[in-house]
Amino acid sequence: MTHDLRVQGPVVLEDWVKKNEKSFAPPFCNRVMHKEDLVIMFVSGPNMRTDFHLDESPEFFWQMKGHMELPIIERGERKLVKINEGEIFLLPPRIPHAPQRPCPESLGLVVERQRIEGRDYDGLRWYTNFDKCDKILWERYFYCGNLERDVIPVVKEYQNSQEFATNTPSDRSVPSSTPFPQDTTTAVPRPFNLNKWLEAHAEDLAVPGTKLNLFGDDYPTKEFIVYILGAGDAGSTYQESTGESGSFLYLIRGRIEVCLLKLASHGRANCLRCSS
Repeated sequence: MTHDLRVQGPVVLEDWVKKNEKSFAPPFCNRVMHKEDLVIMFVSGPNMRTDFHLDESPEFFWQMKGHMELPIIERGERKLVKINEGEIFLLPPRIPHAPQRPCPESLGLVVERQRIEGRDYDGLRWYTNFDKCDKILWERYFYCGNLERDVIPVVKEYQNSQEFATNTPSDRSVPSSTPFPQDTTTAVPRPFNLNKWLEAHAEDLAVPGTKLNLFGDDYPTKEFIVYILGAGDAGSTYQESTGESGSFLYLIRGRIEVCLLKLASHGRANCLRCSS
């Protein structure tokens, strides 16, 4: 179960997916649930891409149903990251990646940072050979506030280019300057099964008030943090101040009560009750 701060109550994921099932059709096969500071989206298939995506935001993947593959360029070499059902993965920023979702019935959660126009840019890159990725064929950067509005024109520009027609790079293939450099040094940690992680940490999570960093303190990116909140009782609480950052709450099991305090307006707390 999730909670969208724009509505007065919890969102039951199964109901939300069923309500929006028509949105999971090609070519994008996704539906955005929330888009304020954090972009919360769910992605289905089939969706096979030939481009590599670059951005300055970490990306969190949770494969809830089916499997997906994520080719990445890690330290200059193409590597294939397989994300199976039940596994989670946190991709550091500025790592080229090309999500592949071959299963029509698959469903995955993807969380990333909202783009700010004039500050944040996305890149699309094609190689002369998708399997080798040794020569860049064509690459462009742009502001992406909406997939259909902002991505489709870039794809069409590529498909109408001389580079696409000849599969040969030119002096126009890559911009002379880019908004950010590609990460060529980070060793990317691999996916792991969330349920197995929960089982391995069950003893710690049974202690009321426990909060564990899912990816650990040594993970390559510190911008995106996922906490697992453990058992509670009538006297245990978790206090979090989001500051200028967004928070996304997903209830795996049990029941919780969330109190939202808006100091700027009236100083009173609005409490929301959620059950799995």
